[in-house]
Amino acid sequence: MAMIRCKECGAEISSSASQCPRCGKKRTSGCSMAVLVVLGIFVSIGILSIAINYCSLKFGTNQRTDKVISETESEPLTPIPYTIIRDIKRSSGGSIKTIVIDPTYANVSDMEKLGETLKYDHKDTRFSEINVFDDKKTAEFLTPEQMNKYAMNLNDHSGDKYYKHFIGQYVVNRNTSFHVFQIYLNGFLNDLTKEIKY
Repeated sequence: MAMIRCKECGAEISSSASQCPRCGKKRTSGCSMAVLVVLGIFVSIGILSIAINYCSLKFGTNQRTDKVISETESEPLTPIPYTIIRDIKRSSGGSIKTIVIDPTYANVSDMEKLGETLKYDHKDTRFSEINVFDDKKTAEFLTPEQMNKYAMNLNDHSGDKYYKHFIGQYVVNRNTSFHVFQIYLNGFLNDLTKEIKY
């Protein structure tokens, strides 16, 4: 047992004694002051954070920015390769792209993986429309203008042969939260094979 001095009267007392036998002063542990300091720091930080949060809400310093926030996701395990044939930048932001994949990827499983690849590749994009083809010549021929021409004249079926190679459309619009990949394995003019909503 160690002997210590009483802080009140200076008498030597046992370190295990709860009070001084000479003056009756109760002993306080040495760590109580440190505990109070640490507790005071935590309380001060809490009050400060509440005050900052209140001021930012009251005076509008916590405003939303127009910057696109990246989705936290990892690269797809099996990315599907594609070639960009056309990339038309929109004046309002974003782009309309035409891409080509190898025809061997024109199946539901690989198209799902292509959707994940496009989702990852365009995670920082506010708006993107991506038209997917499995034939390069068709992708080069079917410009947006050519597609509009065929769409305006429903009796003109001369373009139908091209649409069989238009096998998917991926659209992301972060302004409206619209995010979908439509798969048309039998061509765009036929029934939807699968729709994936993200």
